[in-house]
Amino acid sequence: MIHARPGVVAAALATSLVLASGGEKAAAQQDAVRLRMRFDAGHTVRMRMTMDQQISQTILGQPQNLEQTTEMVYAVAVEEVDAEGTAVVEWTYDELRFEQTSPMGQLLYDSSDPNAAVSPMLAGYAALVGASFWARMTSTGQVLDVWGVEPILQKMLDEMALPPGPQSEQLQEQLRNQFGDQAMREMLTRMMAVYPTEPVVVGDSWTSRNAITSGFPITIDATYTLRERRGGVAFVDVAATVESTPGAGGMQMGGTTLEFDLSGEQSGTLEIDEISGWVVRGTVAQDFSGQVQVDAGQAAAQSMTWPISIKGTMNLELVNEG
Repeated sequence: MIHARPGVVAAALATSLVLASGGEKAAAQQDAVRLRMRFDAGHTVRMRMTMDQQISQTILGQPQNLEQTTEMVYAVAVEEVDAEGTAVVEWTYDELRFEQTSPMGQLLYDSSDPNAAVSPMLAGYAALVGASFWARMTSTGQVLDVWGVEPILQKMLDEMALPPGPQSEQLQEQLRNQFGDQAMREMLTRMMAVYPTEPVVVGDSWTSRNAITSGFPITIDATYTLRERRGGVAFVDVAATVESTPGAGGMQMGGTTLEFDLSGEQSGTLEIDEISGWVVRGTVAQDFSGQVQVDAGQAAAQSMTWPISIKGTMNLELVNEG
């Protein structure tokens, strides 16, 4: 059985001007606004991201249903900002909770309960709490560089205490696909690189394309629409299509190759602070399906294909600012 890794699909940032009140409100709605992050050195926010997923598979005629919830709280600290608005930002795993229910049983890790027994399968999660990595990010949300991830990966492997051998090498490969430099860069890009290139008014739309290479390769084509501005908040609707990237190959797991042929949609709403650009809250639902193909190399008898569907909801919330 294939256990889906927690993940995070689609998040976004935008900014706009504060609305006037009374009789000036209608006119203010028509003002063009430039949407972008305004990083402030020394500023810190705490951001909670929760992903609920229901994954259904039918393998050899048997249903294999899986439900999982991943909740992460990041402490996000802006360390420095240059004249162009590009910032060095520290991302720290402040809190983490992961729960999964499948035919294999239940798995649970909760950093708020450090004395609870932890399954060896989830021991690496304990290494994330308190760990930090850094990113250089532009005011339009582009991620120029990511560093500090490799020590986190090594700490996770040390926490799992696996003996040297093929299993350890396979796990290291999986962790790098999920938490490596490229994975973190792509995760931050999905969260923050959503700005239009020109000023917009209510009703305007803009698009973005993100090619995800970590894990199983997918391409996300998103359309953002500035629906409303109210009370210092910009309300942005999000609609996206998700498809497996043609010709990108599969995900390697030891001597096995997993290829996902998926397509579907994501939709939701983001509420953005108009002055700073930080997300206040956001919800994005996902619904896609397709099939999984497993190629076991020379073990042709073990190669197989089965259907899969994934439904889920991602919630993003600004917990507090400092």
